[in-house]
Amino acid sequence: MHVADLGEQNTEAAQRAPRPRSRRTPGRRGRTARRRRGGGTGIAAGSSRAADRRADVLLALAASILSALVFLACHRALIDDSYITLGFVRDVALRGHWGLISSRVSNTATSPLNVLVLAAITLVVRNPVVATGVAQVTAAGGTAVLLGRALAARGLPRWP
Repeated sequence: MHVADLGEQNTEAAQRAPRPRSRRTPGRRGRTARRRRGGGTGIAAGSSRAADRRADVLLALAASILSALVFLACHRALIDDSYITLGFVRDVALRGHWGLISSRVSNTATSPLNVLVLAAITLVVRNPVVATGVAQVTAAGGTAVLLGRALAARGLPRWP
């Protein structure tokens, strides 16, 4: 085989082989994903962190507003189990007593942590139903921020 024939074979093989991607071409995990993960330095990294904070605030605000609207629409239609929990909340927050009936101690709360969190909020707002709304709005905003950050860490968009 002649040396010129080898050159022609290599050229044909090179034409059939897939071309490697350039390092400059941002793929799915390109420049944007690195910036969201906190990579880079200087002004670009600072503006990225500011953009991430703005996105977090917008997510929390949107989720909180939606949650508040749902609570306002439904707060008068709570079922009896909700009022049992809110009775515990009221007694713990306003009377310092663990029980549904003020004269008896009982341990029948389904979720004691829920009662304690709502009681802490009730100490501030002085109304167990309003405390439930505050807890719901806060939880919705926090969940939206955490979900947005988890999506951004994987290089996915925060908004659909």
